[in-house]
Amino acid sequence: MISDFISGLRAYSRALSLIGQLRLWNYLAIPALLGLLLAFGTGGLAWEYSTQLGDWFLSFTPDWGGSFLEGLSQVLSAVLILVLGIMLF
Repeated sequence: MISDFISGLRAYSRALSLIGQLRLWNYLAIPALLGLLLAFGTGGLAWEYSTQLGDWFLSFTPDWGGSFLEGLSQVLSAVLILVLGIMLF
């Protein structure tokens, strides 16, 4: 099992050396930068809109929940936004 793990790490190093030899860094860097941009954008949306979406979810619940339901709805709305962002990616 450990030898398979080491073999996998060696495969990555061989792939990176082949990318370097063939000068394919632009084909690797541009999609990576776009992926990072989308990941940070999705995280920012989840951070920004989790409170608003959580308050909207909270408007459908009775008032006896208090701060527990408020926190839970904000966390679940952030998770929902992150999952939708990953699915759209």
